Amino acid sequence: MSRECKRVNMNGSQDPYYRYTMPCIQVKVEGTTKMIKSVLINIEDVCRAIGRPPDYLLTFLGQELSANSKIEKDTGKAYVSGSFEERKVQELVFKFIRETVTCQNCKNPETTCNIEGNKKNKILFLTCKGCGGRTDLDHTDRFVKYMILHPPDDANYGHAKSAAGAVGAALSEATALDEAQKKKKKSKSAEEDDEKAEKKKKKKKDKEKDSEDEGDDDEDKKEKKKKKKKDKDADDEDSPTGEEEEGQEEGGR
Repeated sequence: MSRECKRVNMNGSQDPYYRYTMPCIQVKVEGTTKMIKSVLINIEDVCRAIGRPPDYLLTFLGQELSANSKIEKDTGKAYVSGSFEERKVQELVFKFIRETVTCQNCKNPETTCNIEGNKKNKILFLTCKGCGGRTDLDHTDRFVKYMILHPPDDANYGHAKSAAGAVGAALSEATALDEAQKKKKKSKSAEEDDEKAEKKKKKKKDKEKDSEDEGDDDEDKKEKKKKKKKDKDADDEDSPTGEEEEGQEEGGR
């Protein structure tokens, strides 16, 4: 049974408010003489927090310690040949993060591997989820060459991708949820605007119709008034004048 695993900041600092933490590497020395080896008990947990495959860290440690490194297929046991103190291995883990994981612009370890170019001209660079900056790694470095030849499953080619690892996955999921909520809110707002515009258009149309009806009523009134006046003038013409009436009376006499 493994002992309780202490957590440390990925940048090696003692800042209690630093948000990126990982388990301390646990080392167990096994064997004797030429068969002695340093087993990395919790390398998978450490690499899951960092956001890189276990073989990356193991290969890096092997190159830095000038020792053979291997992950047994049957047991999954990862180790480097030789006897090494846990403190020494932990310092190299910090170096691994500092040189191959951390964004050189904002010092954020939440990055993803990206590869561009083809054949012998491939370049590996990191894309930061925090600031969006790009960090080019030295493609002539022996370990960087290994990374290029063995890209992680979530490596992106030529453009940025969401950050790898547990922290990156959580933030990526939160970002996606936030974007979905914004999109939903925007869609709802657009529907409300369309509804308001439709109501306004209908109101304007009803107003124009009422105006036309009022205009028709005025025309009818004018027509009726005009007709009434015409009928009155006709009646005046048909009725006899006062002189005509007197002439008719004298003729009767």
